Amino acid sequence: MRAFLSVYKEPPRPPDMFSEISSISSSGPSPPPSSTAATCRLADAAAPPLTRHSPVLPPIVAYSVDPLNPAKYDQLLTKCLHMLRYQLEVIAHLPSTETMVLYIFNEEACKQYAANTEETYTFDVGHDTNYKLKFAVARFNGESRKTIVRSGSLLKRIMQLDRKEDESIQISQLPINSPVKKSISLKGRQYTVELKLLKNIDHDSMPHLDFDDLLELTRSLHEHDAEAANGNYSGELSDRSFALLHRSAHFSNIPPEVLKIATLSVFLVWDNSRANLDTTAITQLVKQLKSQQNVIKSEILDTALAHLAECVIAELHEVLQEFTQQSLFPPDGHQILKSMNTALKTVVDICVLSVWDLSTSNDPSPVLTGELVRMVKESAERWMEEVSRPNTEDEKDRCLTIQSMWEMLQRNFPTYNLFFHQFNINYAEIVLETIDEKLESFSHDYLSESLAQLDSRQGDQLEMFTKYSMRFYDTLHSLADFGKKNRILSC
Repeated sequence: MRAFLSVYKEPPRPPDMFSEISSISSSGPSPPPSSTAATCRLADAAAPPLTRHSPVLPPIVAYSVDPLNPAKYDQLLTKCLHMLRYQLEVIAHLPSTETMVLYIFNEEACKQYAANTEETYTFDVGHDTNYKLKFAVARFNGESRKTIVRSGSLLKRIMQLDRKEDESIQISQLPINSPVKKSISLKGRQYTVELKLLKNIDHDSMPHLDFDDLLELTRSLHEHDAEAANGNYSGELSDRSFALLHRSAHFSNIPPEVLKIATLSVFLVWDNSRANLDTTAITQLVKQLKSQQNVIKSEILDTALAHLAECVIAELHEVLQEFTQQSLFPPDGHQILKSMNTALKTVVDICVLSVWDLSTSNDPSPVLTGELVRMVKESAERWMEEVSRPNTEDEKDRCLTIQSMWEMLQRNFPTYNLFFHQFNINYAEIVLETIDEKLESFSHDYLSESLAQLDSRQGDQLEMFTKYSMRFYDTLHSLADFGKKNRILSC
């Protein structure tokens, strides 16, 4: 009897569905960003502006959102200053037989550098820009030299020069990351020099947030802002919280996509007893992740995606729990599919994000597929067990039950096939292979019992037996043809 299913295997197919920040000056915190900046900041969070001259907040270790007291603020500011490093990019334009000498100095220290013509140099300034810049020209007969001298006698000589009316430049007045040309007069001749002040963050010397720290900070800030929200919480942080979170992430060199993933993870397990999360909050985050470009594989990204996968799997289990009492076999109308499609939309939108290609081992899509396959199998098994259970029902009625199943499958298969195909599930293959053995056993029992009850001398019984037997085996033949058309592997 098992031969009624065909020996075909469906070829593999491609997956369808799965397939400004506040700055701080030495006098204290500046006001929060304008409302206009706050409105557009989330869309531009991938590239937070970093062009302010003043120092910014250091990475956050404690996740308090309470106001800083003056002593704590001064302490954080001092740490921040030591994490910044300024450099001076120099291109000197002068004859090849001359070398330009640069003196970077203040009342406490002095550094001397040499620059050959038309070459680009990057010289260290220090943790701040409280320095002056003076120039001199030396002749070296065209020989390229690179020198740096630090000495008390040099500093003394420079301080004497500083009292003269030689040209000097206040380094603090140079723009950040913008080249400027300066014309200087030395020994009666005019020279041109290009200068660009660079500001860098010394990432190696500061404590970094790991993903767990980032996740906790993100959760704390969103919960803090949600408590102050009127009505549903939109998912947008206040100006101060936004600055705190994004600047901390930037200091720790955390990519913007990881920050979005952390926020999405927080929203997926959001506790609505604190404040109701607006339904658009997750949707907007998913859209931002979908449009995120130039995502680079990294250890912290892998950790973030592993955590997001856990949240997605927990969410899909919760969603599918609502449908455990509903049957997916025999296929009866499309209302259940419509409800499942709506309920699973958020999970599906996250599963199809291209970022999973960088961490395939964490991709939650196979879990979703597996859960749907399990639900279909369990529905088919429950139905077959019900049909096979011995009872007082007339054998012809049991035969009609099989026929009714085939008619429902025939009528509703296109809709069910379309729905499950988007999850890479062959609905027909799952249900027919699930009921195959029990349907064979049922067919054998049906024939045996019918023959045992048949009195061949009774014409009406013989006619009835022939009628229902032929109808039953026509149904089995139709199921076999259905399996062949859908390239189902026989059990």
